Amino acid sequence: MNLSKRIFTYNYRIFDHHDRPVASLVVLADDRPGWRPDHFGYELWGCKIGITFPVVKLTDYQSRWDELEQSRNPFAVAVMAHLKTGETRNDPENRRKWKMRLTKRLYRIGYEKQDVIHLFHFIDWMMRLPEKAEKAFWDEMQSFEEEKKMKYVSSVERIGLQKGRMALIQKLLNKRFGHVPPDLAKKLQDSELDVLDQFGESILDFKDLEDAENWWNTQRNEKNAQKNSRTDGPYVSG
Repeated sequence: MNLSKRIFTYNYRIFDHHDRPVASLVVLADDRPGWRPDHFGYELWGCKIGITFPVVKLTDYQSRWDELEQSRNPFAVAVMAHLKTGETRNDPENRRKWKMRLTKRLYRIGYEKQDVIHLFHFIDWMMRLPEKAEKAFWDEMQSFEEEKKMKYVSSVERIGLQKGRMALIQKLLNKRFGHVPPDLAKKLQDSELDVLDQFGESILDFKDLEDAENWWNTQRNEKNAQKNSRTDGPYVSG
């Protein structure tokens, strides 16, 4: 089924189901400048039926880049990321530079923290990088956020690493001991990245799940001891 026919089908099915007027809008993300389907219909025995719908072609915005740069509309971010992803398909270093530029723009425009994170998720998903370029991107991004004192995006990376570590540790525990008790899974979920790394390095030393529980108890006791040593020192009044 071609695109125009699908739009026609979706439109009348929604109309039939909800019994309300329906508007169909089409965004074309391909790179074929001459392909702009905007209607579908047929005529049979004097009966005519069909649909005409508005179309937006993302490649049309290549000549309107300055307009996109000045816009606060989040859709402008999506369009810029899409265009630069296509332009840098075989040029990872240039893509890295554009990914950095578009990400920094989120701060310059003045979006709220959660908006920055959501829009970065889209940029990051769209503008994939090979490992070396990805590492260079995150190194520069971390320096940028430290300079701005706005650790928005680097926190996303840390959360991603934390989830990845937790998933790997759960797989190792399942393979080694057959299951992961709910209370241990909860401890993994609530742990910081450095603690997960330490726990992961110790898994091969565990003989059973009791050893794993003892490891957590030891960590907790050490943290409590550190807290007490900071609060139990001599008090000096000036």
